[in-house]
Amino acid sequence: MDLLYGFSFYPEHIYEEEAYQTDLKLIKESGANVVRMGEFCWDVLEPSEGVYDFSTIERAVNDLGKMGIQTIICTPTACPPAWMSRNYPEIAYVDNRGVRRDFGARHHYCYNNETYRGFTKKIVEKIGETFGKNPYVVGFQIGNEFAQEGSGRCHCEACRGKFIRSVKERYQTTENLNQSWGLRFWGQSYTDFNQIELPIAPTERDAMPLIKSYFDSPSLRLNFERFASDSFIEYFNLQADILKTYTDKKITTNTTGFGTNGVDYFKMFQTADVFGLDAYPDLYRDNMDNSSFENSFARNIIRNEKFWMLEFSIGGGHGLWSGEGRLQPYPGAIENAVMHTFASDAGAVVHFQYKIFCSGAEQLNYALIDQDRVPRRRYFEFQRTMEHLKEHSAVLEHSQVKKADTAILIDYNSLWALRIKPVKHEHSYIGYACELYTALKELGYSADVISWKNDFSDYKTVIVPNMFVICDEAAEKLKAYVAEGGTLVGTFLTAIKDLDNVAISESGPCGLTEVFGVNISEIEPVFEDTVATIDFGSFQGKDKYWLDVLESKGAEPIGTFANSYRRGEMIVSKNSYQKGTAYYIGTAFDDDCTKKLLDTILKEASVAKTPFTFGKGVEVITRECSGGGIVYYIFNFKREDAHVQAEKNCTCAITGKQLGKSIKIAPKGYIAIKI
Repeated sequence: MDLLYGFSFYPEHIYEEEAYQTDLKLIKESGANVVRMGEFCWDVLEPSEGVYDFSTIERAVNDLGKMGIQTIICTPTACPPAWMSRNYPEIAYVDNRGVRRDFGARHHYCYNNETYRGFTKKIVEKIGETFGKNPYVVGFQIGNEFAQEGSGRCHCEACRGKFIRSVKERYQTTENLNQSWGLRFWGQSYTDFNQIELPIAPTERDAMPLIKSYFDSPSLRLNFERFASDSFIEYFNLQADILKTYTDKKITTNTTGFGTNGVDYFKMFQTADVFGLDAYPDLYRDNMDNSSFENSFARNIIRNEKFWMLEFSIGGGHGLWSGEGRLQPYPGAIENAVMHTFASDAGAVVHFQYKIFCSGAEQLNYALIDQDRVPRRRYFEFQRTMEHLKEHSAVLEHSQVKKADTAILIDYNSLWALRIKPVKHEHSYIGYACELYTALKELGYSADVISWKNDFSDYKTVIVPNMFVICDEAAEKLKAYVAEGGTLVGTFLTAIKDLDNVAISESGPCGLTEVFGVNISEIEPVFEDTVATIDFGSFQGKDKYWLDVLESKGAEPIGTFANSYRRGEMIVSKNSYQKGTAYYIGTAFDDDCTKKLLDTILKEASVAKTPFTFGKGVEVITRECSGGGIVYYIFNFKREDAHVQAEKNCTCAITGKQLGKSIKIAPKGYIAIKI
């Protein structure tokens, strides 16, 4: 079996030989065929400057390898050792308050500091020399969760100097810079590039504000977001380029998906071999909406290459980041979630982790087994999952998720711009995109989550949620798509600002008014006491988050205000543009209305649904087999039976059993079906 299933393992935490041998035995008996190790042990690998000791990790790799278990080796650059932080204090991360991050946690380094990059090169070279040709190593993970824990926007002098040089290179003169950023507001213009300071207001989750309210230039902030993201990409490639001189194994890193959003992953993975993702879905409750959305994103980053899930939920316990404990998985949920991930085009699923930590910040956190090393239900469910994965491996390895007819376009500049200047507390860029994805999924439609820079010309429908920041290239691609017969769905907050985060001096949606056939006449948030009813003729809905009120420039209204002082005004439009059609949705809606509206649009675009009828908590994944034919994986995420109705008689793709048209799926169950 080529599919990889296992967990993270930390041999450097084991001090007794008896405990080490017990772990080897338990890992072997679990059925795992892969482990991940090494991401937090720089202090073990290089206990003092220039002195290297890889014996602990190398022994574990070889011992496990002889048992048939492969290893993903990580570079340990998320955690510089104490001697480095003490002897070279300039490597420290500096936060937006100017506070130096001292040794004692993780991610306390500056990714632009040349001293730190020098040490990085040396340790990565040693890792490449030691493990690059090891037959038991299947791949390499670089670092760990870049930009996590508010570590993605360093404010040290090295970063400031490098940022200033990048700004000067782009704008050439302060006159160009002042005009492009609109810096006469609040007297923020510069006469010398060296006057530029890094933004104080934080955009990162978990970052601390200097004062409660500080309003840096939005243009400064967006340019710094891009700069910091590019710096991480540069740091990733520094390590990847070294490893490539020693190995032909796959190289990746473990992203946080849409969790942290500090790095443009579309750009980062242009040079990687496989996309790596960490995800911690709730394995007790009844949906996997966020996971499904992120899995679509993951499989489309590097199309036709199965992604690796490098950290994944396995248990409950004390927790850390949430500030409270985490529920244990509902029986069957581990297998359900793992098989869902593989059916979503994962090539590897690696749980975090094998054994609960007894010490450190993550002590008593979730794991396969507890601190007493006694196998219990999670361990036994892991074993069963591996057995069933083997039964499904022939189908999963020789098929892939069918390319959808609908694409949802994601843009990091818009994400960052709306994080810099939010429009409504309850609204988030990614959250709204996920709402649209989930509505499609519950209707039985598939959607690919992709970058607008991808080729989307052959999708029947393209949805552009909140593309707040627009550039000429994106606008022209969207125009051409509709002109050639595509169906474009734009939403509120589309095409308002340029790449400098400055509002474009024309009617919105800027550069796309001809395509959509509307202008935005007025804008405002939706509050609890201003919610209005929107009438679509055959159905109605309630607005939420935000309003882009529309005036027609050729488009027809399909959704209008049914009450309030805006009664009769247009909020959703439809426009014919050359061979295609463009819709503009000027607000968000309650779930039921969203589904009815999207269903209407996709039916008109001749987008086909899956041939099943099902309720909430169920998902159908359509896979194309390499030899021809379709297999449908159907998952029930609920803690009760799910009933699915098929259009035709079905057969189990694994056993060949005849199932008829009515299919019952057990709580946290799944089935692979052919029609």
